[in-house]
Amino acid sequence: AWSPFLILTFFVTIWSLSPFKALFNKGQSLAWTVINSPVPMLDKLVIK
Repeated sequence: AWSPFLILTFFVTIWSLSPFKALFNKGQSLAWTVINSPVPMLDKLVIK
């Protein structure tokens, strides 16, 4: 019964590591998977 929780915890931990997140930056191997779509009336109003 704990298997789904442990698997989810493992993947969330990996996804939150800086080296993994860096793969999605421009020019990196997984940059093509990032989808940027502007939202009218909201674009550039949210501060990161």
